[in-house]
Amino acid sequence: MKFDFLELFNAVAAAQKAVTKDYIVAESLDVPITEDATSLDSLDVTLTFFVLGEAFGVPEVRKWTLYGPHLLLAQWARLLKSIRL
Repeated sequence: MKFDFLELFNAVAAAQKAVTKDYIVAESLDVPITEDATSLDSLDVTLTFFVLGEAFGVPEVRKWTLYGPHLLLAQWARLLKSIRL
């Protein structure tokens, strides 16, 4: 089964929100991961990337050193693809 990263990100991100109805779905990998673009606050983003990092086996050190407030979904998707599982 092949996962679409954007679909997976949206599912995980929406699940991290306390009020899921205010989540703004990311329409492309060029969406910046900011509160304005997705309505994810810093805790939502942290939890989302923690879950994705665990699912893809990203080592703890890489998870936090490569995260930035304006990281695009495309950059995160490339990072996950670059890690050999």
